[in-house]
Amino acid sequence: MSASGGPTEADPTRRIAGAEEGAPASTTLGLGCQATIDDFLPEPDGWVSSVLDEIIEQLAREGRDFTADDVRQPRFWGERDDENVRHGDVGAAFRRAARHGVIELAGYRNSTRPERRHGLLRVWRGAA
Repeated sequence: MSASGGPTEADPTRRIAGAEEGAPASTTLGLGCQATIDDFLPEPDGWVSSVLDEIIEQLAREGRDFTADDVRQPRFWGERDDENVRHGDVGAAFRRAARHGVIELAGYRNSTRPERRHGLLRVWRGAA
């Protein structure tokens, strides 16, 4: 609130009235609705979603740490072309896997893929 009692810039951590305590972080979009990050992730194509989910599950079973760079390995794609997979699809697949307890966060490191220019990556491992 401003000194005059009117609203100021949107506070991204503000919850709408009546939101449950302990619910996922949400914001008020000015429309009186509650949104989570899942509401902003792109919907992947059916085959992309299922292939990414299978790759992440396989990496989790291998018993070593892995990143989104590993998901892009040609060994997983065979005849399919991973160039059509959007970055948001990969992130959404990791988020689903973490939410369902398939993987857990193990740390962070820089990407080795040239197109990522050493961008920061989360490192994951299969959940016990």
